[in-house]
Amino acid sequence: MLKALDATAFLLPSAILKGGTLPLIGQDVIRARGNPGQMGSAPCAVNTAGGATGALSAGFFLRVWLACSRADLSTRMITR
Repeated sequence: MLKALDATAFLLPSAILKGGTLPLIGQDVIRARGNPGQMGSAPCAVNTAGGATGALSAGFFLRVWLACSRADLSTRMITR
């Protein structure tokens, strides 16, 4: 229980600040450009594309690029 509270206290401020960044950027873009429909969706589209690229690279390409196949196998054997 104590570890969960420590992890929450450590990670929660960072998660809150990271979660508030995109709405602030979107609000700033809308104010600067004045076209909320088109310009307001651009930061969200960039954020989604970045998230998808990061997930794909970590899941498929990064393992191959770092040659982690033996490490993956040993980790799976240890955790079972």
